[in-house]
This record gives sequence, C-alpha cells and structure tokens, in this order.
Amino acid sequence: MDAKTVDRRAQYQPRLEDDPLVRGLGHFADDVPISGQAYAYFVRSPHAFADIRAIETSAARATPAAGRCAISTSTSGSSATRAAT
Repeated sequence: MDAKTVDRRAQYQPRLEDDPLVRGLGHFADDVPISGQAYAYFVRSPHAFADIRAIETSAARATPAAGRCAISTSTSGSSATRAAT
C-alpha cells in the first residue's frame, strides 16, 4: 500500500447513520407492516427460584388474533416446551 491509502484510511470518517438513530428517527425491518404478520411476546418470572405451579393462558388463547400460546420451562440448562393452540 502506498502512503496516501494508509493516510486516507486513518482519517476520521463521520458516521452518517448515527444522527437519525440517536434522534429516534431510524427505520427498522419491524417498522414495515406485513399482512398476516405475527409478533412474539416473552414473559419471565420476577422470582428467581419460585416454584411456579400453573400459568393461566386462557385469556391469551381467547384472543382472536392469537396464533399460538407456548409455555416453556427451563431447568439445569435443558428446556421443555408445551404448546397450547
């Protein structure tokens, strides 16, 4: 490489994408509405070592737009998922 190439790369290059993102004007893939699009919501227990015996999912399943309601438990690094449709 010649000296001009090295000098040009070492100079400050302003980041043009930062200003809109910092001002809350960024555009993301999630901003584009798609017909039939689904969203996922995750809920975690606020109690670290709680013994959760039941999770009420009837309200979620009764929602007309709800496609699937899944309950997952994780112990010792392994996970088991029970799906309710």
